[in-house]
Amino acid sequence: MRNIEKIINKFGIKSNDYELYGNECAKVKYETYTHNYKKPNNKKLILVTAISPTPSGEGKTTIAIGLNDCLNALGKKSILCLRQPSIGPTLGIKGGATGNGKSQILPEKLINYGLTGDFFVIETINNLIASIIDNHIYHGNELNIDPKTICWHRVMDLSDRSLRDINVKINSKINYNTAFDITAASEIMAILCLSKSMDDFVNRINNIVVAYDIKKKPIYVKSFKLDNAIKELAKKLLYPNCVATYNNNLCLIHGGPFANIAHGCSSTISINTAFKYANYVVTEAGFGSDLGAEKFINIFSREYAQPDAIILCVTFKSILYHCNELELGWKERFDIGTKNLMQHINSLRNFGIDPIIAINLFPNDKKEEIDYLINFLKSKKLLYSVTSPSMVGQKSFKNIVEILSKCLCKPIKIKYTYNLNDSTKTKIDKIVSKVYGFKTKVEYEKLAQDKLKLYDNLNGYYVCMAKTPISYSSDLHKLTYSDKDKIIIKDIIIANGVKFVIPVSQGIYRIPGLPKVPNAQK
Repeated sequence: MRNIEKIINKFGIKSNDYELYGNECAKVKYETYTHNYKKPNNKKLILVTAISPTPSGEGKTTIAIGLNDCLNALGKKSILCLRQPSIGPTLGIKGGATGNGKSQILPEKLINYGLTGDFFVIETINNLIASIIDNHIYHGNELNIDPKTICWHRVMDLSDRSLRDINVKINSKINYNTAFDITAASEIMAILCLSKSMDDFVNRINNIVVAYDIKKKPIYVKSFKLDNAIKELAKKLLYPNCVATYNNNLCLIHGGPFANIAHGCSSTISINTAFKYANYVVTEAGFGSDLGAEKFINIFSREYAQPDAIILCVTFKSILYHCNELELGWKERFDIGTKNLMQHINSLRNFGIDPIIAINLFPNDKKEEIDYLINFLKSKKLLYSVTSPSMVGQKSFKNIVEILSKCLCKPIKIKYTYNLNDSTKTKIDKIVSKVYGFKTKVEYEKLAQDKLKLYDNLNGYYVCMAKTPISYSSDLHKLTYSDKDKIIIKDIIIANGVKFVIPVSQGIYRIPGLPKVPNAQK
């Protein structure tokens, strides 16, 4: 058992600025730091991302943890900022998000099963709004809400496909169709991760559009006067959670939006807090760079700070996975799979950053295979390093830190994919062409076409693409990359509190289902 208080004190956080939650966890009070929301120029933000993952994941979090531990071991004061895992996929189809072996955060079970209850608070605020809307209509509907236009979903932190389409009965005459989303996809989650203070948090929630009245005018959360209730519920929600890494370094865990159906980044509050006590902050963005890193740069960086370097996690198995032709030998499959890898590298270069490739060694990797991967990277003149975060830990990151130190000495200029005053269609087109590298036109189903007409001229809004993480395209079975692949959009959702336009591609649901044998039954 690690004593979190000793680790917090090691990083210079005063006793009045945190609250203990047992011996292994604490919350840092954020209020002291909200007056200055700007990353100091002499401090560095390092983003860890990955190529398109296999269903089992590529160890992106493990890479981030090992890198952070190594920076501290070398005397470079660094704090790790991660998202909180959702219980849904942990009990469903994948492992936890706490790293592994000698590069993990602890206590892993507490972290994976709720930590200090932040997800519960997000669910409560989200579902309070839903119940208040229905209650308002039940008691006379003073705002003349048209129940058929209610677009505010309830949420829960479990995977349950049966809740994707439900009917809510308000009374014997009024009912409407709605759905549940998973908590990680709640707009409240996105608002938490982009807010800079309690007032900012409440104001953003007040600006959420939940329905329309009979004259088609938007109904906002502020109409229901929930400020005091939200502030009371969220009193501790805005405090980042503190846990320890395997090597007794500090990790701040705060917020947990998925990157395939949400924006996939830890909170601005946690990263801003970390910069008060460290010279380096290591963070990650969910899934591959086509999702998490794209949103980190186009959304998070505009809200807070740009990354000073990007680490791209690569595994041998992920390259092989992105070849549909299973009958071929491993070298032929590898050569085809590198199309996926190179698109990730090229799209990051389009942002103005040359990524550093971190090869994550797995126990069953063969030397011949890794040598083949290394020779490929050398042939492309790419910066790379072999790491073994799980088996070896922080010692395997010394070489990558040397490469990183040289890269951090060079100034970079981030190039955003789109301008905020572009039309919605133009923003989507630019993401598909510049980030995905597709030469094909985006296709819109009827519902999405109708929504695009309504939302095409929303100036100042971000695009938060919702698509499969397994493929660059919207077809999760299309594993081999081709610039002739397509994105087909079935719906467009507006999240007004965070200024998100969310194009939802084919095959995407905002609440996952369980596999045939979920982890909960193993």
